[in-house]
Amino acid sequence: MQAARGERDSLIQRFEYSYELFWKFLKKYAEHQFITLESTSPRGIIRICVQSGILTEEQGSFAAEMHEYRNKTSHMYREEIADIISEHVPEFYTFMRTVSQHCMQTYQEIKA
Repeated sequence: MQAARGERDSLIQRFEYSYELFWKFLKKYAEHQFITLESTSPRGIIRICVQSGILTEEQGSFAAEMHEYRNKTSHMYREEIADIISEHVPEFYTFMRTVSQHCMQTYQEIKA
């Protein structure tokens, strides 16, 4: 039981790191697209990415939901919250990977 809890907590911590890198990646990508950043907060960057077409409305909603789960990680001492977050991490990872790969592909095409 303790090992499973440790693995879950490690998974959540990796989600925290990955999420921080993801929204900062979106910020840099938007800057490289010469998009004016009216906000530099994670929620503001997500909004700007939707407005500028980097993210679809659906992706923006999902990213905002992911942001809410990231904020909940500070309450991991509550087992039910930690369990819920850990259940969503695989889909969050897939989403972040898909969006990042799409941005990189678009960037390479523009650069070429």
